[in-house]
Amino acid sequence: LTEKPTLFLEFHGHTDDDVKQQTKLVGEIISNFKGKGFLWSNSAKENARLWTARHNAYYAIVSEKKGCRINFSPTNGFSTDVCVSISRLAEIITETKKDIDTSGLVGAIVGHVGDGNFHCIFSVNENDRSEMKKVWELSDRLIMRALSIGGTCTGEHGIGIGKKEYLKKEIGLIGLKTMSVIKQALDPNGIMNPGKLPPQTISISSIVIQFSTNLPRFPFFHRSDL
Repeated sequence: LTEKPTLFLEFHGHTDDDVKQQTKLVGEIISNFKGKGFLWSNSAKENARLWTARHNAYYAIVSEKKGCRINFSPTNGFSTDVCVSISRLAEIITETKKDIDTSGLVGAIVGHVGDGNFHCIFSVNENDRSEMKKVWELSDRLIMRALSIGGTCTGEHGIGIGKKEYLKKEIGLIGLKTMSVIKQALDPNGIMNPGKLPPQTISISSIVIQFSTNLPRFPFFHRSDL
């Protein structure tokens, strides 16, 4: 495959003719939008070959940095993700690509763009404070860019430790307190993935979840101090 922005697609149908018809239609659409190099196959072996570029994208990106040794610290990969609606996807990817290009970092964008989720992957030296500062600042801009257009701070990576404060910006105090109540009910001793969710600064004493006695049961919230 040529080294350029590439879109990978899979087609499913009840019959071979269904799949061929879809493929023909997509090929015409790609041609109309001046896309080039449309390749397709219904061979398992050839499909695996075509998908190799996507499946090995992380390793290819990380190894772009001079002297990088995959999976050997201190030079390693940094990956983050966001998700936005399909209608805003091209916009945010274009802006993020410009951000990466001007940052001086070695990185690229890959993703499951069919659902609006994409990843930024960087080759970084975790012992280089200046480089890590750049990558965290770029990650912050990426997340705030996604939130500003109604997206989410993570599509599939999860909140973990690094995005707890962004979750607060995304769903608000009421949302966090609701999650806290659920977390407390399921894990009162805090032994399940401790320290991750919700942020430690959130108090759960000020929100009560009540349920109607009539079916169907929908939760509603009583806010005592919000």
